[in-house]
Amino acid sequence: MSSVINIVFKFSLLFAFGCGFVGKMDGSRRLSEAFLAEYLNLTITPSIVASVEANSVINSLSDLNVRLPYPLLNEIHKENISLEGYGKGSLQLETVRQLSPQDISLSFSGNLNDGELFIHFSGLKFYGRFGETNESYSIRYVVNNQRPFLSLDFVDGDFPSFLEDGYLDIQYSEQVLGADKRENYSLSEPIASDVLILNVLSLGNNRYRLVLAGKSYRNFSSFTLTVSSVTDVAGEKLQNPLIRFVQPRVKQVATMSQPRCFPELVKLTDGKVMIIGGALDALIPLNTIEIFDPSDNSVTAYPYNMNQLRWEHTANLLPDGRVIVVAGVKGNNGVLANYLSDYEILDPSGTTPPILASLPGAVPRKGHKSIVAGDGNLYILGGRNAPGVADAVYQSRVDVFYPATNTTSVSASMNVRREGVAVELSPTGKIMASGGIRQRVTHDNTFEMYDPIAQTSYLYPNTLNTTRRDHSMIRSPFGDYFVLGGGNIGGIASVEKISSEGIVSIVGAFQEIRYKGRFEVWNDSSIIAIGGGVGTAPSDSLETINFKSEKFYQVVNLPFTGGCISTIALGKRDILIVVGDLGGTYKNLQRLKADE
Repeated sequence: MSSVINIVFKFSLLFAFGCGFVGKMDGSRRLSEAFLAEYLNLTITPSIVASVEANSVINSLSDLNVRLPYPLLNEIHKENISLEGYGKGSLQLETVRQLSPQDISLSFSGNLNDGELFIHFSGLKFYGRFGETNESYSIRYVVNNQRPFLSLDFVDGDFPSFLEDGYLDIQYSEQVLGADKRENYSLSEPIASDVLILNVLSLGNNRYRLVLAGKSYRNFSSFTLTVSSVTDVAGEKLQNPLIRFVQPRVKQVATMSQPRCFPELVKLTDGKVMIIGGALDALIPLNTIEIFDPSDNSVTAYPYNMNQLRWEHTANLLPDGRVIVVAGVKGNNGVLANYLSDYEILDPSGTTPPILASLPGAVPRKGHKSIVAGDGNLYILGGRNAPGVADAVYQSRVDVFYPATNTTSVSASMNVRREGVAVELSPTGKIMASGGIRQRVTHDNTFEMYDPIAQTSYLYPNTLNTTRRDHSMIRSPFGDYFVLGGGNIGGIASVEKISSEGIVSIVGAFQEIRYKGRFEVWNDSSIIAIGGGVGTAPSDSLETINFKSEKFYQVVNLPFTGGCISTIALGKRDILIVVGDLGGTYKNLQRLKADE
């Protein structure tokens, strides 16, 4: 009863004070209210009012009028107002106009992100309970332009190597709720039986890491990650709550008319692949050509044979759509008479028969490389011109074929003799050449940049850590040259990298030796190594190196492997593989593809 009487007394006192200050100065009245609030143990929390109601969902903000709870004693400036929250985006406060002691007009420029936006007001001077006081206020908005979505540190079509890493990083497009809860993520079978999501870590800036435990021991073609109960601050659900991962696989897709060891593969302008030459065994090269059509996995015979039996040759697509086949051997490579010093021009349509012509000076070549440079001409680099180990057989020579005139000439030589050289095109159309055998059985570890226009070659002062021949080079999207596989006294598993400035570093090593293995770019994100090996132990495994992380992963296996591997990329996530053995009988074509 006494508490009720106390409350009635306090409110009577409040009424009396209120009547006593009617018509008095506003500052004195607020002072009395502050005194009463303290005496009565009441909390008076005046708020500000905005032309766009606080906590509203907005998608843009250009102007805002604000009414303060009391008249200001000071002028308000831009320094008194700050913007925070993920929703801020590029929003900037441009002008502040004080319309009256209690009213402010704000103007903004820039764009908002989805998420929370806070507008903070600080350093505002009013009359308080004991006189002048500084106050701060905030207005909150929820910015919502679209439903949230998630993206992964994973390129669609890649091998799901994050299962090996033990974690998967997720990036949300905006501020979200529930993303840090493990129960909101689930993996489908067959992965779910082997791989658990242990934890979810917040990495900041709407980025999260799923910590995984276990490894899949089952063959699978695909699986899904489902994200549930994750919304943005406006309550919108994810656009893509279901993420599907496809495991690229190798399948046998077609059969050639005969086995082929190391044929050359050329992708034509219509997407078909010309399979050129190769060998049945070391003494029986082939002059036949077959055409593979990726659209229906069919193989047909080209209507003409080459003029020469050829293996250890090169073949390239010319800018005008024709195919050029260069040199090689027509029999046992230990016999000088089998070394070829000519080239043939093939008509992809099969309308006209192959045209045979001699290389400049009729110099034989094997162990060379040919590449179309930035000027549109074909450059033939290095190799050897005869059997044996005499220094003179190893070539630094460079010949040129001009498609516009169907003529050839001798260009400036490289600085180093190179049989088994690797070449790659630079971004400016020059040719990077590395390794090879330079004399007798001396393998090389130098590299040089050949300039077709200036007809000069710059030998870099740095060298590779390992001498190599019959290796490969692939330029990454970041401008580095990856040096892969090959051999010297034995096979090589290590991988090195040459920067665009010519600095050499060791990347790591494949799990298996990749002597005479083949390497292709997969999905613009990694290099894939296919086959290779030493002696009678060819590898059937495929390994990848991620360009960005430079991590190595063992991914899938070939249905059948052999000592001879030829490959060509049909697309970003599609590779044709020709497997053979000298004296073998295997004729099937294999295809590595990320099926949708």
